[in-house]
Amino acid sequence: MAYRQCRLQCGDRQQVAWIPEEMATAGEKLRIKRDGGWDVGWCVISIGAQTPDERVNAPGWANLWKKHRKRTDLKKGTLRS
Repeated sequence: MAYRQCRLQCGDRQQVAWIPEEMATAGEKLRIKRDGGWDVGWCVISIGAQTPDERVNAPGWANLWKKHRKRTDLKKGTLRS
């Protein structure tokens, strides 16, 4: 699975994150897992580089990525008023 580095925005907050390529579409609404709950309202505002294959296959990187995903998992979602 390929990942893209994207800038996300939620209100006046912004962050950069590696997200699955199928979710890396400008305007896509996302929920981000934080502290055991879901932080809703994040929107993809720009899409950057694709994850280089050599980084994904680097020794130890997969374990770091799995730990990161457990803490910051993403799900597609819509903004609700």
